[in-house]
Amino acid sequence: KGRTIQFMGIDPAAERETSEIEDYFRKGGMPSFDFQSGGSEEEKKLPGIVCGSELFRIASDLTLVTVRPRGGSFSYFQRQFKVLGAFRSGMAEYDSSLILMHLRDAQKFLNLSERVVTDIAVTLHDERRTEDIRREIDRVLRDEWPNGRWFATMTWEEAKRILLNAVAMEKAIQVIILFCIIIVAGFNIIAIFTLMVKSKVKDIGILKSLGATTSGICVIFLIAGLLCGASGALIGIGAGVGLSYGLNGINDYSREHFNFDLFPKDIYYLDRIPVFVDYDTIAFIVIGTMIISLFASIYPALRAGWCDPIETLRQE
Repeated sequence: KGRTIQFMGIDPAAERETSEIEDYFRKGGMPSFDFQSGGSEEEKKLPGIVCGSELFRIASDLTLVTVRPRGGSFSYFQRQFKVLGAFRSGMAEYDSSLILMHLRDAQKFLNLSERVVTDIAVTLHDERRTEDIRREIDRVLRDEWPNGRWFATMTWEEAKRILLNAVAMEKAIQVIILFCIIIVAGFNIIAIFTLMVKSKVKDIGILKSLGATTSGICVIFLIAGLLCGASGALIGIGAGVGLSYGLNGINDYSREHFNFDLFPKDIYYLDRIPVFVDYDTIAFIVIGTMIISLFASIYPALRAGWCDPIETLRQE
C-alpha cells in the first residue's frame, strides 16, 4: 500500500557537528551514523536509508516514488532502497513520516548534480542572534541572486508558527483559568472567615475587654488569611510539580489500560509529554495567591475589629 512520506538527504560529516541527528540514530538502535549497506553484494548495491521509528518497522527493501516540477511539467522518479534501521527523534511528526538518506543518494534519486541542493539548514549556538544571522544570509544570497527568485529564508519559529501560537494561547488561557479559580477561592475565604467571626464574637469581645485594639484584631485575621493562602499554595505547588513529573507514567497507564491517550501524538507531534517547571511562573502565581488571600481577608478582619465588646458580651 502506498504512503505519502518525506525524505531528506543529509551529509553525516556535517550533521555530526551541527545537529542531534546522530543521537537520533543511537536512540533508534543504529550502530553507526552512516548509510552503509551490509549483507550480500547485491544488497550493497542498493543505497541505504534510515526510517523514522514509527515508519516501516518491518520492511527491508523500499521503493520510493516521487514527482518534481521541472519547467512547465513534472518529472517522475523511482528508485529502490535498502532499509538499514530506524532513528528516533521523539517528535511524532518526523518519526512517522520522514526518511533519511545520504545527500549524494538523494541527489542521484532526483537526477541532481552534486552542487545542487534544495534546502540548507543553519544551526545557531545563540538563538538571540537569529534575526541578525538571517539578515546576513539574505544579504549574501541576494548578492548572488539579486531578484531573490531562487531562495527564501525561514526560521524554525516561522516554520512552526501555528503550533507555537497554539501553545502560547493554551498557556495564556490556563493562566486566566487558574486566576479565576484563585478568585473563587478568595470568595470562599471571605465566606469562611465571616462565619468564623460570627462564631468567635464572644472570644473577640473578651479580647477587646482585656485591652486588645481594633488594629490588633484585624491583624490576627489578616495573618490567618495569609496563612490560609500560603498553605493552599504550598499544597498546590507540591501536588502540581509531582503530577507534572509523573504525567508520562499516568499517560502510559491510561493508554495501556483504558486505550485513552492524554497527549495524542497526531495533535502535539511528540511521543512524550515534555515537562518544564518554570519557577518564575510559580513565584508569580504564589504572589498572586497571597495578594488575593490578603484582600479576601480584609472584610472579615474589619468586621471582627469593629465588634463592640460590651454589646457582644451582653448578647452572649
